[in-house]
Amino acid sequence: EIGSSLTVEILGGEIPEGYFESFSANIVVTSSPKCVGNRAFKDSGLTQITLADTLTIGSEAFSGSRIQSVAMPCVTHIGAGAFSDCSQLKSIVLNNAVEVLGENWIAGSPISKLSGAEFGTRYRTASNYLVDQATSTLVYIAPDSNVTDIVVDKEVIRISSSAFNGS
Repeated sequence: EIGSSLTVEILGGEIPEGYFESFSANIVVTSSPKCVGNRAFKDSGLTQITLADTLTIGSEAFSGSRIQSVAMPCVTHIGAGAFSDCSQLKSIVLNNAVEVLGENWIAGSPISKLSGAEFGTRYRTASNYLVDQATSTLVYIAPDSNVTDIVVDKEVIRISSSAFNGS
């Protein structure tokens, strides 16, 4: 029987699809996998993970987990719903190499801080929102109960159907 906490070091560079799905113990991953598979930590007790060398995060990889913050300095691909419904997630720090943010990647998560200034050439943060520059689409607005008006750049011509899912 596993206790209430599990510390894991990933050898081989990948966390397979569904590996810790619905695993309820507190999970701390101390190494940085190259790839986090689809649903790898879905609905799990994961609270902390190092993603220093991670390049790809699969669909729903962390969905519903207890992760609180995440920094991903090398990630290029984040799958659909990867951080959706993470009720304790407050901060995400990305990099300038992000090429793909899947649909609803942070839907239903109370992200109050998006960091990364420029997410490569495709995505850009401005104040409390994220814009897909390739399609001129507002893709996410960080929730803030004090905000009554949002002013976006003139280049924004579309609003994604999931833009307000965290609000």
